[in-house]
Amino acid sequence: SESDPNIQKGEIYEEIGRQLRDEANAPDASGKKLSAFKRFWRSVKRAFKEACKAFVKTGKEAFIREIQVEFEEEIGKVKKAFEMYSLDEETTYQQLMLEFADTMELIGAKYIAKGMNQMA
Repeated sequence: SESDPNIQKGEIYEEIGRQLRDEANAPDASGKKLSAFKRFWRSVKRAFKEACKAFVKTGKEAFIREIQVEFEEEIGKVKKAFEMYSLDEETTYQQLMLEFADTMELIGAKYIAKGMNQMA
């Protein structure tokens, strides 16, 4: 049985959150000033690619494209909020990563709940 696409999306978002949390908790991340915002977004995009690889089996290019579009939209919304964080000199790279990981996991949980309801 094919699992609900919302559940798959949710798992991808949760995986992104997990990867960013791991990166934020890496020994070299703590105390780092947010020198480059670009570096943060590179990490986010890399986590997204890895999460897709981890969850979506071959022959799912259409699904990947669809979630990529959605992800870019979510990122767009979140990015505006995060530009505000970056203006705060006290914000570290690590805080930003953890904050964003929470957001990704929240989005993931919403998708999974939606998928569960549709399967019920």
